[in-house]
Amino acid sequence: MAWCQQQALAPVAFWVVFTIGRRFVGQWLLNARRAAPAEEQEAPATASAPKDTKNAKEASVKAPKNAKKKQKPPEAPEAPKRHDPRGGLAVCGVMVALAAAAAAYAHRTYGPEFFVSPAAKTLGWSAGDWRAALENRTVAFVGGQHRAGTTALWRCLAAHGDVAWFGEQADSGLDFSEGAFAQNVYPRFGVGSEFLSGPLRQLKAAAGAKPRPSAEDGVGRYALAPPGEVYWTEAHDTVHGESQEQVLNAFGYHWDKRPPGVAGAKVLLEKSPPNVVLARYLQALVDYVPGEANRRRNAGLDDETCEFPDAAPPRRSRARFVFVTRHPLATALSTQKMVPSLSLFDLVAHWLAVEEYAATNAPKLAHVKRVALEDFAAAPAATLLDLWAFLGLDATRADADAAAAAVDGDPNAKHRDAYCAAARSDPRKARDHARLAERYGALVREHHDYDLAGWCA
Repeated sequence: MAWCQQQALAPVAFWVVFTIGRRFVGQWLLNARRAAPAEEQEAPATASAPKDTKNAKEASVKAPKNAKKKQKPPEAPEAPKRHDPRGGLAVCGVMVALAAAAAAYAHRTYGPEFFVSPAAKTLGWSAGDWRAALENRTVAFVGGQHRAGTTALWRCLAAHGDVAWFGEQADSGLDFSEGAFAQNVYPRFGVGSEFLSGPLRQLKAAAGAKPRPSAEDGVGRYALAPPGEVYWTEAHDTVHGESQEQVLNAFGYHWDKRPPGVAGAKVLLEKSPPNVVLARYLQALVDYVPGEANRRRNAGLDDETCEFPDAAPPRRSRARFVFVTRHPLATALSTQKMVPSLSLFDLVAHWLAVEEYAATNAPKLAHVKRVALEDFAAAPAATLLDLWAFLGLDATRADADAAAAAVDGDPNAKHRDAYCAAARSDPRKARDHARLAERYGALVREHHDYDLAGWCA
């Protein structure tokens, strides 16, 4: 559902089904009504016809000469039959039932927020109000690979009483409660369109064309697009007060719907995997202050340097980032279940592209933590205490134990077991694994201590 405007899905589906159904079912009923009177008229005419030509001639001879005068006046034409509305009502009933079923599914999946107009989902604060509110608060962004554990970590961080978050999907009406779907200022990178882009790529390949990676390809593909389509930084021309106001109001609507709300929170938490690519842009958007002097003060610059340096992060920032990573094969296998059209080679290449953006962004951010899902799963409470402290929150070990109670101790097990069993029993898959490790093993080690070749050891 992510690839469409959610609020428009139900009425559009109803309109399409109603239009098509009304046209074809209505035409069928009309043809049936027209055929019925014709059959009724044909039957009496056939029954009253003379049995043979001789009898017909005798009847005409015996007819009186003044038959014309004695002929009965023509009968008045039958009144047209009234239109039977039952067919149309049946079509409308079917359409209403389908629309009700679609609405019920949307409500069960996304909750009542699905049906709220996007224009109404805003907090309505000015940019100045937000800058004042953020003087003593932190905006925390969770990002990383899709299917890498961002949701599990985000839920644990949100368990702290001083954190405002979006709630679950049924609370926010957004896919996986991701803030990228709440706003329309910066790109969502086509997330959701992967269900259409895969078949389109296959059609292009069958026609002899070589499809180029695009930011609109969605999960498992977007980061392979040219950097100009993907990599937004503080130099982007949408870093200004209007964008700051639009994005924070869209987020603030969800932050303020449940305790502690914006006013009572110390940390305002948002999660979208592409945050790992957009981190520099998001930092600049949150920290934006109108006026050259203020912007230079926030960035910690002197008068001789450029506005946003490439060599150092700003000295102070209201934004903090937590980047989550996971073994590339586990990430790829989990993504492949959702997007079967992508090969493991494609998905590991995409993993590398996202990690490259994370590594490039980290030195330019004032506050950033990088967490491996495997490390978090091995010691969830200790990791969570460290991350809460990083966000400026106090907590006890008991708080962390309670928040991390549902964390899976080995999140890669089911993928690793199935993959390695297939590699041991199928020589072709064993060769593919060896080729994958040979091509990408050294590159993966540059970003994290993950071993491709030895995953099945």
